[in-house]
Amino acid sequence: MRVGAVIDGRTDPGIFYIPGKLQAIENFKFDKEFGKKFLSMINPIFGGNVQGLASVMVQDVRAPLDDPKTAPNELLKNMSGSGRLDLYDLQVESKGFLDVLVQLVGLGGDGVYQVPHTGTDFVIRGGRIYYKDFVVPMRKNFDFIFSGSIGLADNQLDMVVSVPVTPNLLRSSGAGGQADDMARVLTIRVDFKITGTSDSPKITPQFNPASLLQNALRALMLDRIGGLLKPK
Repeated sequence: MRVGAVIDGRTDPGIFYIPGKLQAIENFKFDKEFGKKFLSMINPIFGGNVQGLASVMVQDVRAPLDDPKTAPNELLKNMSGSGRLDLYDLQVESKGFLDVLVQLVGLGGDGVYQVPHTGTDFVIRGGRIYYKDFVVPMRKNFDFIFSGSIGLADNQLDMVVSVPVTPNLLRSSGAGGQADDMARVLTIRVDFKITGTSDSPKITPQFNPASLLQNALRALMLDRIGGLLKPK
């Protein structure tokens, strides 16, 4: 891990500053404890068991120093800058908040997911990390896409996760026995709002189940009509 920071005492208060671009971490092999402690500060789905490789680049990170005894949390609250996180060869166990999402969409599997690569650009502003379209592929043709922010000091979440419509989501909306056929022809995504903290996230649907079911029925009907009209 490289820090490369300077303390500029010419101003009052002083400035903690990482000038320009710095590859702070490169291909660092991390264990479950590191993943739970640090990666959950980026995304709550990493609050369970995750291990793999991480690279982090930061750019122009700075924070005012009120006094030499400034608490780390206060430093985080006033931090700004930008950077990029890349994660490779992840092994993610379906625990904690990830398990909530997996159960919600009915992802299935053995509860352990291999993620070859994921990553996101981020901005640090006002003590929060912001990013957009953080794509986490869970299996072929299925991913979670996260956008929003998380507080560095208080871990407060203000995020949205986008997911493909699955049979499980359609069944919970009242689709019944046609859910699998509907999911096959319905190529849209739905959003869930994520609030609370990284230790205790809360998830709320941002779509109307009745409207989703209506769209699914329409798509299924059009698909069946198209099948009847197809030349034999």
